[in-house]
Amino acid sequence: MDHIPIPKDPARPIPRVRYYCTSEYDGSDFLTYPARIGWSEAELFNQQTWTHLDQPDKRTSDEAAAFLQQWLFFGLLQAFFGDTFRTSDFVVAEKDEGGQPTKYINSSALPLLLRADSGSYYTRLAHLDRCVARAHALYMFVIYFAKTLDPYLLLSLGMLGRAACGWLHLGTQSVGFWPAPTFKEDRFPEGWDGAYDVLSYEMAEAGWCRRRIKLSAALLDLGSAYFASQLKGGDDGPPGQDHGRCTASKCEAFNVVKGSYRSVHTQRCHGECGFLSVDVEELESIILDGKVPLIDVDDEGGGISLLRGDATTDYVAISHVWSDGLGNPQRNAMPRCQVEEISKLVAETFANEDSQRRVPFWMDTLCCPTIPGKAKKMALTQMRNVYGQAERVLVLDAGLRSIERAGRSVEELAYRVYLSTWASRLWTLQEGRLAQLLFVQFADGVFDFRNVVLGANATVDVAYVVESVWKPWKTVQDGSHDTRMQLTTACAALHTRSTSFKHDEALCLGSLVGADMGPIVEAEPDARMKAFWSTMTQVPRDLLFWTEPRLTDPGLRWAPKSFLQAHRKLVPDLKKNSPPSAVVTARGLKAQVYCIKLSGLKLPLQHPFCDICMISDQDGNWEYVLSGFTPPLPDEDGLARFSVPEDTYSWAAILATEPLQDAAVEGQSPMVMAFVYAEEDGIIYARRGIAGFIYHLEHFKRHLGQDGFVEALATGLAGPPNKNKSMEGNNHLLQGSYVAVVGTRVESLQTWCID
Repeated sequence: MDHIPIPKDPARPIPRVRYYCTSEYDGSDFLTYPARIGWSEAELFNQQTWTHLDQPDKRTSDEAAAFLQQWLFFGLLQAFFGDTFRTSDFVVAEKDEGGQPTKYINSSALPLLLRADSGSYYTRLAHLDRCVARAHALYMFVIYFAKTLDPYLLLSLGMLGRAACGWLHLGTQSVGFWPAPTFKEDRFPEGWDGAYDVLSYEMAEAGWCRRRIKLSAALLDLGSAYFASQLKGGDDGPPGQDHGRCTASKCEAFNVVKGSYRSVHTQRCHGECGFLSVDVEELESIILDGKVPLIDVDDEGGGISLLRGDATTDYVAISHVWSDGLGNPQRNAMPRCQVEEISKLVAETFANEDSQRRVPFWMDTLCCPTIPGKAKKMALTQMRNVYGQAERVLVLDAGLRSIERAGRSVEELAYRVYLSTWASRLWTLQEGRLAQLLFVQFADGVFDFRNVVLGANATVDVAYVVESVWKPWKTVQDGSHDTRMQLTTACAALHTRSTSFKHDEALCLGSLVGADMGPIVEAEPDARMKAFWSTMTQVPRDLLFWTEPRLTDPGLRWAPKSFLQAHRKLVPDLKKNSPPSAVVTARGLKAQVYCIKLSGLKLPLQHPFCDICMISDQDGNWEYVLSGFTPPLPDEDGLARFSVPEDTYSWAAILATEPLQDAAVEGQSPMVMAFVYAEEDGIIYARRGIAGFIYHLEHFKRHLGQDGFVEALATGLAGPPNKNKSMEGNNHLLQGSYVAVVGTRVESLQTWCID
C-alpha cells in the first residue's frame, strides 16, 4: 500500500504487509494456478477451508496467506504486466519490532511499473477480465469466512483487485493507480470492499466519530477509505465537540438543542463587540418583492446595510454549520466581529481577480427572517435561487478553518471537505450542490473546490479520489434537469446527512429537486414530507424497495418518511444508467416490474417468513432464496412484519426490477412482497409488503458459502410432517414460519400500482 498517496502528517505509519510466500510466482497461467499447487476448486469455495484454519488436518493460516498473496497479488500483477513485473521489486527486508530481519511487501514500485508497461495489456483484456473476476470471487468468499487471516494482507489484496478493475477500463486514458472516474462497477456488484474492519478500527483509534466511520465504510471504496483512515480525527469541528454520545447510526455532536443556542465571537474578540442587526421590515419587504436581500458592510464605519439583489447581481452566498455558532434563531443579528470577519473572507475569494472589488454577501442568519410569517415562507421557497444565482458560495466550517491547506495535496483537501461537519449536514447539501463556484475556507486561505477538482480529473492518479468526494454535488452542474434523477442522487446524498430540525428535510429536498415549494412550505411541519411526495409526478422506481419507515397515508404508503442518516438498505442505486421511472398516482406508485407469483398462501398471511426462505417451481425444484428482510421496527414482532391487514387479497407476489432469470448472472436483486387486491385495465393493484433480497440458489450456495445450509434444510424438510414442520398446500412451514414456498416466474414486465 506504499504506492497510495497519504495525507500530510498522517495519523499512523503506513501499515506493513508481511511477505508470506516461500517462493516466487511460477509465471504461468493465472486461472489454473490453484490446481498447479494442489488447491482444488472444492477446497477453495468450501467455507470450512477458511473457518477451520490451524485446526488438525487443516491448512495453516500462514499456508493460506502465502497462497492468497502468491495468487491474488503477485499472480495478478504477473497476469497484467508479464515480464515487466519482477517480484523482487515488491519485496523489501526490514527489521520487525523485535529487531529480527523480516520480509515485507512494498508496493511503491507500482506507479513505475504502470508507466513502464504503457498499457500493453490492452491486447489481453478479455483474458484479464476473467482473471479479475476469478480473483474477485475468491476474495469475497475469503473475506466473509477467513476471520483469522492477517487483515492487512486482505486489505492489500482488495486494493490491488480494485485497482485491476480500473486498469481494465482505462481505455486510452493515461494509466495510473486510481480507476478512471467513468468506471462503472456493476461488473462486480459486491466490489472489492470487504476489508473495511481494520480501517474502521484505525479510524476509531484516530478519534473519528463512529457515524463518520460507518459512512466511510458504506460510501467510500477501499482505496479511498484507506486514505481517509490516514487522516487524524478530531479535526472535524470546533474545540470542545464531544462525539462520545455518537453511534454508528447517528452523530450527536453537532445537533443543536432547542433553546440552548449561543452565537459565538471570533477568537480574537473578547465577546464585547456587540451585535449588528438588519432592519426586519426592510428585509421582509425585499423578500416579498421577489428580490434577494444582501449584506453590504461599511469597512470604515463598521455598519451594515441591506441591498436588493436579483439574477444580475454579483454576490457571495455563505454556507456554514449552525453548530459552529454563526447562526441566531432569535433575531437577524450577528456579533460585529463575525460580520467583519466574513466580509473580509468574502473579499479574499476575489484576491486574485480584483482587489478593489466590493461584493455583498447573503447569509441566512441575517437574510432569512426568524419571525414566522409570509416573508419567512417566501424566503424558504427562494433558497434554490439564492445559492444557484450566487456568483460563488463560500463554505465556513470550524474544523476546516482550523487546518492549514499549505503543503496538503488535492486528494487530502478533497477528503477533508468530504469528512467535514459541513458535508454531513442537511442544508449544506443544496448549498454546495447548487453553487456555480464553491470556495472552502481553510486557516490560511480558500480552496477553489470546483475548479481544482475538475482540473484534477485530467490526471488519473487523483481522479478516483476526487470523484468520490465530488459525486454528491455533481448532478446539478452536469446539467441534469431530470427531477427523477436529481431525486435519486439527492436521496443517496441525504443518507449521510443529519439536522437538528428533522422537519427541514422536506424543505431542503424540495429545493434540491426544484419541486413546487408552495405546498411544502404551507404544510404543517409533520405533514411536509407528505406534501413533498404529493408534488412529485415521477420518482425512481427503486423507491419501491426502500426498507426504512414509510408514510402511512393511503396512496403514499410506499413513500419514505425520511432519507436522513438511513442505515437500512436500499439507498436508490446510482450505478444504474437512468433506471426507469415510477409514476405517482392517487392509488399508489405505478411502475413496470418483474414478478414471481406465489401459490397456495392464505391471505392475509397467517404466518411469517423465515429469515431465509426458498422458492421452488411447480415441480418442487428450488430456484431462488429470499433473505435480508427488513429488520423489525420496535413495535413489530414475527407476523407483524409481514402482515398487511386491509382488504381482501387474491394472490401474493415477489417483485423485482430486473428479469429474475438474470439473477443467475448478477447473483442477487432487491425484492419486495406485494399483495394483490385488484386488476383493472392491465394494471395490478397491490399493497406493499416487506422488502429484502432475492438470490439465485447457485449464487447463494457457492458465493455465500451456504451449500451446507441448503443440504441440511432439504434433508430436514424431507419426510412426513411433525410438530416442527407442516405443509400449507405445497408450501413448507418450519416452526410456524414459511421456509419454502412455490412460485411461478412471470417472464415479461407487468404494470403494478403499489401502495
